[in-house]
Amino acid sequence: MNKKLFIIVLILIAIIVGVVLALPKEEKYDEEIEVLDGKIVLYFKGTDAMQLEKEYRNVSMERIKNDMAKTIVEEVLKGPMLEGLQTTIPKDTTLRSVTIEENKIIVDLSKEFEENQQNNEADSLLAIYSIVNSLTEITEIEEVEFLIEGERKDTYKGYFKMDKPFQRSI
Repeated sequence: MNKKLFIIVLILIAIIVGVVLALPKEEKYDEEIEVLDGKIVLYFKGTDAMQLEKEYRNVSMERIKNDMAKTIVEEVLKGPMLEGLQTTIPKDTTLRSVTIEENKIIVDLSKEFEENQQNNEADSLLAIYSIVNSLTEITEIEEVEFLIEGERKDTYKGYFKMDKPFQRSI
């Protein structure tokens, strides 16, 4: 009888051990969670100085998910990271807001965007289209409208009409 009881206990222990080993293990992670990056396309003045060139930049998926358009404008304002490319945005320009309306983005910039821009047509054109081309990399965006300090301006530096949205160019 003791022998039968011993065999039954061994079988029960084996079953319990087998069940415990078959249970899914709790995975352990480091406290620092790896953040995935996504690529965005930005446009800056190229080596030609009359053309915009692409720069691919990695940004956190968290920033992209929260507000892709805002992230893109913020990165353009930071300037290029690649050697040979030049910033197109006047010094001290800040982003006030970004609003999306259907297929259009409205970008509201600080007065420095206009006040600190060199007074020549080429640089003014590149400043506008570095933002426009970067934002129209977003699939559903077709045009970009600009506000300065919350107001719609008639022209930008006297060269470009600002009363209508800009479409991708250059």
